[in-house]
Formats: sequence, structure tokens, C-alpha cells
Amino acid sequence: MPASKDLLVFFAIASLPIASFLLLSYPDTQFYISMLLVSLVVIVWLEKHNEKPVVGYTENLTLEKLAIVLGGVLGCLAVSTFFTSTFLQSVLYVPIQKLDLTYGGFMLPAFWTDILFTLVLVVTAEECTKLVIILALYTWLRDRFGAGFSKWVSVAIAVGGWSLLHTYSNPLSYGGPNGWVYLTAAAICGVIMFLVLQYTHSLLATMLVHFGYNATVLYMSYYPTAITISVVAALFTVVCCIRVRTG
Repeated sequence: MPASKDLLVFFAIASLPIASFLLLSYPDTQFYISMLLVSLVVIVWLEKHNEKPVVGYTENLTLEKLAIVLGGVLGCLAVSTFFTSTFLQSVLYVPIQKLDLTYGGFMLPAFWTDILFTLVLVVTAEECTKLVIILALYTWLRDRFGAGFSKWVSVAIAVGGWSLLHTYSNPLSYGGPNGWVYLTAAAICGVIMFLVLQYTHSLLATMLVHFGYNATVLYMSYYPTAITISVVAALFTVVCCIRVRTG
């Protein structure tokens, strides 16, 4: 399966801020880098030993796929709203450090630091880890139980494990009496992200869905009074641009 130019460019650009976070001992950096590196090594290994992967993930993005990405973001936000009645109580744990990033004479404000961290490490590591679990389990189960059953069992285990990961990250919400609400909603969001991967055959598309959700939560955490107008206006602008370009 040929490598995606989009993915290669993304990782090449992301390597610099990842190195900066590591050098500055930014919180949770080592945790997410470990996840990312292990996942990438396993993905490369599976790429060489698995001729029929359960889903494609190396295609480049197109305008049509970006429309699917937008739909995935809106779907995850809708699930969050349905289960918690407010965006401010996110059903997915989003790391928020509120720390400025200072490197040499350069200073990145806290909001943009959190945005950058979630883009290059959080969503990247988590989506690569989910993909590894799906690919590995499917490869192991396919010859024993058939392709269809193995596919959805692999997805269920990967999404379930990813949902439980939020328990470790945010024990007060996910481990509390209403933890089942958060876990169920997180699992539904995980399924939405897999469907985006299935329809776009692009890991980067799934990462962008995850990032779109996290970025929205971060924005609302920093600027709660500007939520409705700015977010609705931004989404309306994106939809109009897509319709104009595809029409």
C-alpha cells in the first residue's frame, strides 16, 4: 500500500513542535510520544506482513473527503451535546495545560500551545494506536472467524480500549457515578471516527475529525462567552466554501 504524501508531510512538519515539547518537558509529552512511536513501528511492520488490511488508511485528502471530515466533527459534537447537554462538559478528555510555550526568544500563548499539542501529539498518538489495534486484531482473527465478524470485533475492542483510556486520563468524570455516560458517548465518537476512516481511507482524515472536536472543546474552555456566534459562523463558512467548490 503506497504511503500517503499527506501523512508524510504532516509528520515531517509535526516533528519540530514534538521535539520542542519534549525538550521543554511539557506535561504528558513522553506519554504521547511513547504511544506514537510504538504505534508507528507496529503499523510499518503490519504494512509489510498484511496484504489485505481491514481498511485503507494511506490515501491523500480531497475536497470531498474534507466534507466527510466536517461531518465527522459535527457528529462527535452532536453526540457530546446529546449526552452532556453542554459542550463545556466534554465526553472526550482533552488535555488542557494552559501553559505558554517559551523557546529561546519565541513565546506561544497558552491557547495555541494547547491547540498545537493536541494536533501533533494527542490526536496523532491516539488515532495511530486505535489503527494498530484494529489492524493487528483483524489480522489475527480473520483466518479464524472470517472477515466481517473479525472487522467489527476488532473495531469494538479498539474503540472500547480507547474509551477506557479516558478513564485513566480523567478519572473524576469517567470513574464517577456517571462514568457509563461518558464511556458510551466516547465509544460512539470512536465509531464515528472509524466510519470516517472507512469512507475516506485516510488516517489523516480521522486525525482531523479528532482534532476538530478537541480544538472546539479547547476554544470553548478558553473563550466560553464567544462560543455560539464564532463556532456557528466558522462552520457555516466552511460548509459554504465546500458547496461552492463542489458545485
